[in-house]
Amino acid sequence: MTTRNKRYPVKEDLILIQELVKDGRKSISDLARLTGLSYTTIRERLNRLMERKLLEIKPLVNSKLVGNTAALVRVKTRNPKKLIDRLRLCNRVLSIIVSNSNSEVLVAMVGKDKLEIIIIVERLIAREEWVEEFQIEYGMLPSDTMIPLRNPYSLCGSCMYRSMYKCSGCLPPLRIRSRS
Repeated sequence: MTTRNKRYPVKEDLILIQELVKDGRKSISDLARLTGLSYTTIRERLNRLMERKLLEIKPLVNSKLVGNTAALVRVKTRNPKKLIDRLRLCNRVLSIIVSNSNSEVLVAMVGKDKLEIIIIVERLIAREEWVEEFQIEYGMLPSDTMIPLRNPYSLCGSCMYRSMYKCSGCLPPLRIRSRS
């Protein structure tokens, strides 16, 4: 009897992840056929990977829906954990990097224009007493960049910025055209 290494992911898990990267909508039956593993084994492996926070399956939206104005926000803070916890919920945040000194956080964000980025930064971090200063550098995302949605609930709800500046909110505005 061989003992399995408790480290993840193992070879079979990497194959599953590769197949999901190719097409995240593949069914468990398709994954079983491609890998030669049983349906039950695939389901158990995927559940285990998700429980251990080694895999998440999330929707991606095209940057055309949320905007392609990118920003790198450098934040000096006395409480990086609190800032990261707050930023982690925002669908406009692409990535978060903490400096080695733990006093600076780099945040890559996306919005439809510079004003919306400023509003998002203001809403998320500028009013917090533990944020000492922040700096924003702007750029553009390549066209057709796919952006992950991590939070199905909007942080802003009916905030004053949303009503004043017509912010498009944390989820992309999906409009359905009626057939006339």
